[in-house]
Amino acid sequence: MIVWAIWKERNKRIFKELAKTVELVINDIKASIEEVIYGRSRNVSKFKFNDWDMEMERNWSLKNALFHYPKNRINRKEVRWEKPQNNWVKLNFDGACRGNPGQAGFGAVIRNKEGNVVSGTYGYIGHATNNEAKIRALEVGLLLCKEIGLTNIQVEGDSQIIINGVTNDKLLNWKLSKWLLHIHSLLQAIKPYEITHILREGNKVADLLANLGVNSQVVEVTVIPMALSPEVTDLCRKDLWIRKTEGVG
Repeated sequence: MIVWAIWKERNKRIFKELAKTVELVINDIKASIEEVIYGRSRNVSKFKFNDWDMEMERNWSLKNALFHYPKNRINRKEVRWEKPQNNWVKLNFDGACRGNPGQAGFGAVIRNKEGNVVSGTYGYIGHATNNEAKIRALEVGLLLCKEIGLTNIQVEGDSQIIINGVTNDKLLNWKLSKWLLHIHSLLQAIKPYEITHILREGNKVADLLANLGVNSQVVEVTVIPMALSPEVTDLCRKDLWIRKTEGVG
């Protein structure tokens, strides 16, 4: 439990650029341990415990903690890419980084209401952080929309830091702020628009393009449907196939 808490804090510092003080991390660990020790359970009488188990149960309420069943279970919904509404297109963007910082790339894909690729782009940035790659992906994707002459755009990305930074006009990392002015200018040029956060499971095509960008080590490559790699084409088809099978029956 202690190792898990430290691991989560490590990931937040690397990928979300958020950090708690040592005191807060220790308090979180203490709270988690207390939750386990003073847990409650139901219907555990059928389980048999040896002498060691019974001693631990008396001292730590371990049996209750191990067989704790929440009263209100959370209904989880599978996350997937959704088609844009009628007369709109959807721009998905993402960045990839081999190490943080490390060799980085960006990717963006535009699809219409049928789920077909209108255009897309990927490219190599060089040495950058994960968030720098993601905000660069958003900038290049919006620039592509403007060059094509698209409006009515739903923008999706899997970085809550970037989405919140753009919508609230404030980024936690000052190094990312230099892109904000240009991004806001591009958003004004493609109005109306919507910009929302999507979990990575719904952003797979943009993620794949970003990784292609890292691999290519070529600065900015624009792709059109006929030039899509087999991997990108396959992911796009899977998105459409999932949506079609949902409607069967």
